Amino acid sequence: MTLHDNDQKHRETRLERKRAEARGIEQFREHIGTSAPVATTPQAFHHWTRDDQLDALLKTRDGEPDTGFMMRLLALCTLPRTNPGDRQQYRRVNGPFTLYLIAGGGSKLPYGTLPRLLLAWVCTEAVRTQSRTLVLGRSLSEFMRQLGLNPSGGSKRGDRTRLQNQMERLFHASVELSHRDEVGEQFVASRIADRGEFWWNPRRPDDPVLWESKIELGEKFFAEIIGSPVPLDLRILRAMKRSALGLDLYLWLTYRLFGLAAPLRLTWRQLYRQFGVNPGKTDRETVNDFRKKVLRELRKLRIAWPMLEYRTPRGVLELHPSPPVIDARKQGAANPRPGDTAHTALRRYVFRALAERPELLEPDQIGELAEAVKTAAARAGIPYDADTVTAAINAGRALARH
Repeated sequence: MTLHDNDQKHRETRLERKRAEARGIEQFREHIGTSAPVATTPQAFHHWTRDDQLDALLKTRDGEPDTGFMMRLLALCTLPRTNPGDRQQYRRVNGPFTLYLIAGGGSKLPYGTLPRLLLAWVCTEAVRTQSRTLVLGRSLSEFMRQLGLNPSGGSKRGDRTRLQNQMERLFHASVELSHRDEVGEQFVASRIADRGEFWWNPRRPDDPVLWESKIELGEKFFAEIIGSPVPLDLRILRAMKRSALGLDLYLWLTYRLFGLAAPLRLTWRQLYRQFGVNPGKTDRETVNDFRKKVLRELRKLRIAWPMLEYRTPRGVLELHPSPPVIDARKQGAANPRPGDTAHTALRRYVFRALAERPELLEPDQIGELAEAVKTAAARAGIPYDADTVTAAINAGRALARH
């Protein structure tokens, strides 16, 4: 048997395994709508299918959440979902809030799922480091994997090409958010990034380069991020990475259900004005088609978020109080005292957490404790890295044992 024959046999085995997995999860198809065809070619094996999405959503039920953050602004007003063409300005209204997105640098407006995934990474890193300067890494492949994307897709429609295009659009753009009511108006405007350096070689994405690629966020944009970040499970974002509407709904539901004490009813027309592609077009057929898409995405989200409670009485979506995937109130905060270092503040938090929950002293609870420490640090605005978290946990556990 030749090397070529071995490679061919290996590819066929992988494809057969994928077909078998698809047959095994057929019973869950009702959750995500019409069945998708099973991959039948080596090229299709690498595509993100509905089966892949279902697997990813089911996996989020197990293990600890991957805590990330998104800015509150995007829970109030959404970015473009479809290609806005040559338009240089985008406007979205939600009640008293109005968002303007303005293209810059001779580029066009960002749209779709990739700017949303990019902003989730940006917000998470900004909250974690408390710095306007964010390092993207020394290779394009490394950065793409952080976003849950496939770095091997270099074709015109591949992830690599699309990401580069959307990064250029997003980081050159400016945003303005205003709030207007009967009392008056408030607004804030900022460039998304004041400065950027990109040294990656698109044709050789795996090769590390001499200098790190980085961006410096606009001052007011950075302040908006760290002022009131919305905690999210990044695993769910990665599982929903092919649906801009699904990403928007997950962020909005996380933000809207926080502190909800009684059922909230919203008409489908209200929801379409907030999330629809063309808010000015609210005829019955358009809104009904939008309703079907929302319900499809909600069924997906409920796989990863089983406690999500909603009803669909005639003409409305009824939201019920639901515990979030990541509850910031239960995670607590590592509130620093004057003069505290990051290590001291986090060590004190670990000691307090262990006093309240002694079971976290057990070796198999280290993962849960580490996740709590990271979220507490982020909420308190304390910069941290893996070494700081580990050192704080070790010191706090030592104190608790005495």
